[in-house]
Amino acid sequence: AEAVYHNAGAGTNAATVTVTLSNTEKAKNYVFSESDNIIILIDQTIGKATINGVNQTQGVERNRAQSVDFNLSTLLPQPESPKELGIVTYNPVITANTDGVLGTLSYTSGDILALPVLSISEAGKTATVTVTVSSTNYADFTATITVRTELTQDDADIATAKSLIESANHVTDQANAQTQEAAKAIVQGLMDILIHNGVTATVNGGTFTAATAGTPSKPNGTDGSYTFTVTLSKGSGATTTATQTLKIIATPYDATQDNNDISNAKYVLDGNSYEDTQANIPNAEAAKTKMETLFAANLSGLYVTIPSSFGLSGCGNSVDRLKSTLCARFLSTPCVW
Repeated sequence: AEAVYHNAGAGTNAATVTVTLSNTEKAKNYVFSESDNIIILIDQTIGKATINGVNQTQGVERNRAQSVDFNLSTLLPQPESPKELGIVTYNPVITANTDGVLGTLSYTSGDILALPVLSISEAGKTATVTVTVSSTNYADFTATITVRTELTQDDADIATAKSLIESANHVTDQANAQTQEAAKAIVQGLMDILIHNGVTATVNGGTFTAATAGTPSKPNGTDGSYTFTVTLSKGSGATTTATQTLKIIATPYDATQDNNDISNAKYVLDGNSYEDTQANIPNAEAAKTKMETLFAANLSGLYVTIPSSFGLSGCGNSVDRLKSTLCARFLSTPCVW
């Protein structure tokens, strides 16, 4: 009968094997037919023990042709002491490369395998190298090297910058962005503050809508906007953000100066007298028109309205008076008020 004995240190030489029966209750019912209680098995071969290799993954930079040194000894298992693999040789073969990650292998011997990585733009693309390992004391076994394209640190920095831009709230005041060129400059300045780690940010202009400042009738005005994208680059990596919007906040109406102007005008009106002939001011309507014309000419930017309920009333034989909030008085020729 054929017998196979696994001993990692035995090699493949023929050997003489001695079999003895143990002194057990059942064993004493049997005896060897050969003399000296020995069975000799002739021409039996001791086979090598089996063992499994250690599969590995080798990351490589995407978008870059390169030669990557891989240490084949990392594929080797560690037998239980005192067993050992003995002398080891390798035979690497590309067994999967549909993504075109690898070029042609050029391997002769030794622990270092140069992986000829081609330039692949996408991350996550793979190739497989299957290595058959032969050793003195163990049966041949295989282990695989999975070569995978990966994002680089530059890619990670770009991704961080893109996330910062797309999650930020871009806002400026109307005074800072009154033209498209000014709005773009504001955005570029914001990017220069926001982006770090050597990432270059280039603003791509879009649509500009100017803000409209507030007025007395619409104090908050109308906000404007500027749409844009940003192209980010570092090393061999580059990407462009989704469309972003810079909000341009309208300058609100400020009544402070207008109130000051009105107060000053009231002071001027209250402290001056005006005259005209009675012939030119025959009635209250004429006086009202005269006053509004006078104010329009001398109080630039102010709107002055005299209530139409004003009237002239007799005040002696030679005096007519116009009762108004301006206390304008009409006298007989020359008429002074």
